[in-house]
Amino acid sequence: MKTIICLIGRQNSGKTSSIREVYKSITGNYPDEEGDFNGTYQHPEFGNIGFSSWGDPGANEEPLDEILQMNCDFVITACRSKGQTIDVVEKLANKYNYQVYYVYLMHGERADTKFHNIYIKSNAEAVMEMIKIGRAHV
Repeated sequence: MKTIICLIGRQNSGKTSSIREVYKSITGNYPDEEGDFNGTYQHPEFGNIGFSSWGDPGANEEPLDEILQMNCDFVITACRSKGQTIDVVEKLANKYNYQVYYVYLMHGERADTKFHNIYIKSNAEAVMEMIKIGRAHV
């Protein structure tokens, strides 16, 4: 079944950075855009993978809808830990017949940034493992 992996976290917790790191793990490069981005990549082993890092309240519906219309095998997206962005993910998952797995981000306190890259890489590794396991069960 088509799958959405939704990274959940508060504002400035590393959602977009983690998705950018997953993109790099899959494609070998970071996305061309700075900050939030949308895109797809056809991977020879994992299929069509969509990315939509727009996770702010009220901002994620249109970009996520656009990616889900592309009939991706996996979609990596983001949402805040509460509020309307979770509702948007659920609504669109139902509309396009996707199952959703939520991943709560590993992150540090806002003032402590020295371990930020470790958290980002760990989040990306977790998502990659989910994709590998999900693809193995298709």
